[in-house]
Amino acid sequence: MMNNPSLLTVDEKLKASFYYSVSKISKSVGNNNTVIGPFNIDKDAIELIAELLYKKLELYSEDLEAFAKNRKQSTVNVEDVKLLARRNPQLKEHLSTFIVKNLSDKNEKKEKMKINKKTSDKKKDPKIEVIEVD
Repeated sequence: MMNNPSLLTVDEKLKASFYYSVSKISKSVGNNNTVIGPFNIDKDAIELIAELLYKKLELYSEDLEAFAKNRKQSTVNVEDVKLLARRNPQLKEHLSTFIVKNLSDKNEKKEKMKINKKTSDKKKDPKIEVIEVD
């Protein structure tokens, strides 16, 4: 890898950033391990882990792109990600839990924002009377 970051390609910058993240996560996991106690991970091992994960993510992205194209869409959605995890029951369960916990909260917030916007818009127009219905 080059020393001057401005001369790196986008792919090289992504890999460097990814390696940095994997390195930080590995050190954190090693330092905070409660099962066997703190441990260190060799730099070569971290580099290999980062490379394996990067390649796996490239494969995942190709699969997700294919799923979206199969639906005749250009955007990957939640259903595509769930389809990607279909062969890994634990991952599929984790994703389902994550979706229920996080995405439903976001949808509720969006709905509340829409409702608040509608009522605030109505309040601005003196000709419209706001009636709340339970």
